[in-house]
Formats: sequence, structure tokens, C-alpha cells
Amino acid sequence: MVNVSFEVGEKEKHRINVTACQIGEVLKVIVDNIVIFNAAPPRPAKVAQFQIGELEKHSVEVKVTGTFACTVELHVDGKLYSMA
Repeated sequence: MVNVSFEVGEKEKHRINVTACQIGEVLKVIVDNIVIFNAAPPRPAKVAQFQIGELEKHSVEVKVTGTFACTVELHVDGKLYSMA
């Protein structure tokens, strides 16, 4: 299981927390303390896509790959923002 946290935005900040478990095939995404995704996406990569922001809008994609060691990629507005 992997738990990672990212902060997105320049003027309008948002905290994105990701919990992923490859064995149980669960991906949970929390934005600003609100669960926005909690499911078992199809393999081979688990992906959650959503929009965040009111004044500063962003398209976000969370992608989880790996079988035993999870890798979490965060893409913001189509560009790789962070990897953990």
C-alpha cells in the first residue's frame, strides 16, 4: 500500500492525498479532505481523472502502476507534476 500527498495550485492551493493498494486493487483520492474517488479501476494502470479549483482551474490525472511496488504519477493540465 502507498500513501502520498501533493499540493497543487499557485494562488488557489489544493491538497491531494492518494492511497493505492495493488493487491486489493483500490485507489482512493481525497482532495481538500473530500473523497472524490474510491474504487477499483481496471488494470494495468489505475487512473482517476478530475477537475479542481474555482478561480484557478486544473485538470488532474492520478495514475498508479506497479504490481508489488506502487508508483503514483500526478499529472496536472496534461503535464507530469510529481511522481512518488
